Amino acid sequence: MGCGRTGDNGRGTAGRWARRLGAGVAAALVVASLGAVDGHARPRTGRAGAVEWVALGDAYTAGGSEVAGAFERPDDGCGRTDHSYPRLLAGRLPAVHLRDVSCVGATIDDVYRTSQTPTGYGTPFGVAHHTARPAVRPQLAAVSRKTDVVSVEAGADTLGLHDLLLTCVRLGGAGGTTPCRAGDAAARRPVAARLRDTAAGYAAMLAALRSAAPRAQLLAVGYPTLVPDDTAKCGPGGLSRFGAITAGDLAWLRDEVLKPLNTTIRRAAEAAGATYVDLEASTVGHDVCAGDLAWAEGLASTSVPGRWAHFLPNVAGHANAANQVQTAMGALTGAPDPR
Repeated sequence: MGCGRTGDNGRGTAGRWARRLGAGVAAALVVASLGAVDGHARPRTGRAGAVEWVALGDAYTAGGSEVAGAFERPDDGCGRTDHSYPRLLAGRLPAVHLRDVSCVGATIDDVYRTSQTPTGYGTPFGVAHHTARPAVRPQLAAVSRKTDVVSVEAGADTLGLHDLLLTCVRLGGAGGTTPCRAGDAAARRPVAARLRDTAAGYAAMLAALRSAAPRAQLLAVGYPTLVPDDTAKCGPGGLSRFGAITAGDLAWLRDEVLKPLNTTIRRAAEAAGATYVDLEASTVGHDVCAGDLAWAEGLASTSVPGRWAHFLPNVAGHANAANQVQTAMGALTGAPDPR
């Protein structure tokens, strides 16, 4: 999944989102911001008794767009931002030492067994603003037997979610009520088959993580709500929402792609004895089409003009995710439930 162009205007993102946040989320964001220096969580390496947390995942963890803050420096092409939920939560919890190796575009295989070549920042339709970066190791390499918490949010890029959304944007202007669904039905590898692949891969990934960190708390993080129950709210919304995707295809994406992806992750987590972190339920009413209440943005950003949002969570969405992950960590962090 690609990410927006870099630039200085991402640094004011937190302030612009204050009016969209509930009281609990806003307070969490303020505390996290105070715990950050130059866009990075406060260093805690070497502190006795620190909780060692390794954050793994794709753009939904990394940030992937300036709607989630300023991009990390130095830049390795993975699109990590200073207001992604790992950074917010590490800034909030003094007992936690974070190692964040999440990366835009990471598939399940990239998390646990293959090297990934980050593609840099590009537009949704393939025009790169930066050249590809050197390959990064499988994210599993950051996990050790000393790791206390491993969180992972992956599966969307194995499923091909971003490419599917862009395909639906392209097909939406061609006529018909569900052109994207019809195209998928005729595809060589339809969504249903890719979901089966995702389920098998996710189970293997969790097994590999458990083997690498046998004593760690393992958190399998799901994906937020992007499409509302009433898809009529989404159109016509232009690129700041879902572009030309039809109401029928949005319903199909919600019910046959996004919800089953979360179900796949939840079932794999339960089978592996991991904790499922549900981001779907807590983001109902904060979907891409929710206006000022949106915790995720459409193809183009509304909070950072001139940048691509790639259907990713904004600062408010990451603050909510930080709350949910903190609650899942529970007593391990010594912090109260933030919700």
